[in-house]
Amino acid sequence: MYIQIDDEVQRPGYTKIELTTKLDSIAYPSQVVEIYCPCILNYVSLDEITKYLTQFHYYLRSGGKLIIGGVDCYILSKLCSSRVITEEEYNNLLFSNPVFKCVHSLQKVKSLLQNSGFFIDDISVQEKNARFTIEAIKQ
Repeated sequence: MYIQIDDEVQRPGYTKIELTTKLDSIAYPSQVVEIYCPCILNYVSLDEITKYLTQFHYYLRSGGKLIIGGVDCYILSKLCSSRVITEEEYNNLLFSNPVFKCVHSLQKVKSLLQNSGFFIDDISVQEKNARFTIEAIKQ
């Protein structure tokens, strides 16, 4: 089973759900092959991240993949302070979506993933958009 949690167009072969959907309503423990949520970190606080990581770890099979990401607070600050992005671009990144509520650091999220039983397989940074994506594998 492949699960997608985001507001993008549904990926072929994925079951698309809302962030508020309880995973036990669609999956069994250790059944999920991949959870794709590359923008989830924009919508959850640091405390909530740990809760979601625990839940994702429970439903992913051994070797299952979690793709997670969001806007990095330090990259965004660097882009703004060095005037690489305009004020309009800055506001668009932060406020274009009305439920966007958080930015986090890649390093903090990486540490949380490792402490939650995930192995970091790949990290991708889109510096122009101040976004990062981490591919983590359930150990």
